[in-house]
Amino acid sequence: MTRTMNSKTWLITALIISLGVNLLIVGVVIGRVISAPIGPPHHFNWMMEEVDEQTRDKLRSSIRKNMKATRPMRQGLRSAQRDLHEAIATEPFDKQQISKSFEQLRLQSSELQEAMHQQMLNTLGQL
Repeated sequence: MTRTMNSKTWLITALIISLGVNLLIVGVVIGRVISAPIGPPHHFNWMMEEVDEQTRDKLRSSIRKNMKATRPMRQGLRSAQRDLHEAIATEPFDKQQISKSFEQLRLQSSELQEAMHQQMLNTLGQL
């Protein structure tokens, strides 16, 4: 009887802990979704400070559209960053591979920056 009761106690305790952990995870996910910023990323706030609401709405719309268009370039940049990290972490030290990874990172960064600048010129020209 004690063995059965002991097993039941452990099972109930494990279920309660599991339920608590699951509720915590769900709460964190819901909290992140609810508190996620709406609109352009914060690093674009400086552009929006001095403009009227109508212009701000146009800018937000354009930024959202352009972020979708540059997604593959941003993914390429993140991939180049991961490749560089991997090259740096690999033993033995391979100066040539790290140099290639830095070069690829610069190319990806430059491509993304150029596209964003062009998009900004197009957007500003339409305001």
